[in-house]
This record gives sequence, C-alpha cells and structure tokens, in this order.
Amino acid sequence: MEMRTTITTLVKQEQERIDTLDTKEESLSEMWKQIPFFAVETNESKTEKIQLLHGLGPITNKIKEMVM
Repeated sequence: MEMRTTITTLVKQEQERIDTLDTKEESLSEMWKQIPFFAVETNESKTEKIQLLHGLGPITNKIKEMVM
C-alpha cells in the first residue's frame, strides 16, 4: 500500500470518528451534566480525569458508568 493511500485511509477513519462524536455531542453533554460531582478534593482536575480515557468507546462507557 502506498504511503499516500495509507495516510488518506487514516485521515478518513479519523474523520468518521469525529463525525460520529459530533452527532453524539448533545447526548454526551446531557450525560456529562448528570455526573455527580462531590466536594472531595483531589489532586486531579476534571480535565486530567477525562484525559485518562482515550477513544470514544471508553469515554462513553465511563460516562454511562458514572451516571448509573
């Protein structure tokens, strides 16, 4: 497979993931609002916690787990 074809394939794959995330933005935002935040202080910020999860699947599953 040529390098140009490989790069094009990878770009298309990532664009599809971005498009999927974009269509689910509203429902993900609603789930995020339902996550209870407690007054327990930790060294981790909210940003650090979400950055530990890579990929749409793990992030969505973690949000669902936190909501339930």
